[in-house]
Amino acid sequence: MKCFVFFAALLVGLGIAGSGFAQSAAQYIAAGNQYYAAKDYVKGAQYYQAATQADPNSAAAFQGLGNCEYVQGHNSEALAAYEKALNLNPNNAQLSTFVQGLRAKVGASAPAPAAASPAASTAAPSAGRRTPKTFEIAPKIGVGVAASASFPATTSNGYSQPATTIDQGFGIGGGVEGYYLVDAHLGVGLIFNYMSYSKSTGTPVTVLNQSSQQTVGTATSTATFNSIEIMPAVKVKFGDSSFKPYLLGSFGFSMGSTSASQSFGSWSNGNPNSGYGSYLANASAAGPSYSGPMIQVGGGGEYSLGDAMNLFLQVRYCMIFEGNATVAATATTPSYTSPGYTFSSIPIELGMSFDF
Repeated sequence: MKCFVFFAALLVGLGIAGSGFAQSAAQYIAAGNQYYAAKDYVKGAQYYQAATQADPNSAAAFQGLGNCEYVQGHNSEALAAYEKALNLNPNNAQLSTFVQGLRAKVGASAPAPAAASPAASTAAPSAGRRTPKTFEIAPKIGVGVAASASFPATTSNGYSQPATTIDQGFGIGGGVEGYYLVDAHLGVGLIFNYMSYSKSTGTPVTVLNQSSQQTVGTATSTATFNSIEIMPAVKVKFGDSSFKPYLLGSFGFSMGSTSASQSFGSWSNGNPNSGYGSYLANASAAGPSYSGPMIQVGGGGEYSLGDAMNLFLQVRYCMIFEGNATVAATATTPSYTSPGYTFSSIPIELGMSFDF
């Protein structure tokens, strides 16, 4: 059956619908209606065009052709087809009213028409759908929650480290998504994200003072994880109303870097270095850099703000599989390999998408 449909479409595309193998105008219109309902307006137009050639007196064929041209933004071509349909069926009052408005709006976007069928050839185009677009660009900002890093059990130099999961705290970031719109409900494209997560922990600092321990203040340790993510993605939208829920999924690549810092404050004696020298000095250091594959799944909803602009809110679940990283030697420590780990998080993002 698929081969038959493909072959029939090829015949229409080559313009040989009038040959001995041609179908009737009603069959062409029925095929055009099917493609229109599936939102394949290019093929639908081919079949309606073939129907006008098979039966130049078919008002339904010209109205179907006008519908397909109109939803593609070809207002002049749509107007020409609609006027031929009216010449053949001047009693189509609804179409006549719509055409009067279209004559004044040729070259401007307008609501999409409803599908025509031989049984309802007098139906006028409706205002329920937006003009189809080809590309979507969606800048966004967001926060990341429930972030954690899971390290596997390791053994190095006779020392065993059990599997560990570390809370990575709260993150902020943003990015941009770009899609090629296969149709009104399916987009394929690329996602670029940047997220920065940090976690701070306060620890009391004690020193030995005249053979006794004395708490002198608090040390705050902060661990930071930064991630750049690049992922091919698929986005599936549902419905045709002004609000559309959607699902998305992607698989890509992440590059991450880590850093750590320690600061001292809230000192009981008013001076963090008084009597303790550089032992209590603030410090920071860059940690190892990681890279590895990542996957994400998520979904959200978009609300139409016009023919080419949407407001959206989405939630993603991300898993990054960071590989081992080699840490360079310093003046006091030799080079060593930092084990890879799995980083997971849930970004919540708000953004605007622009269709064109």
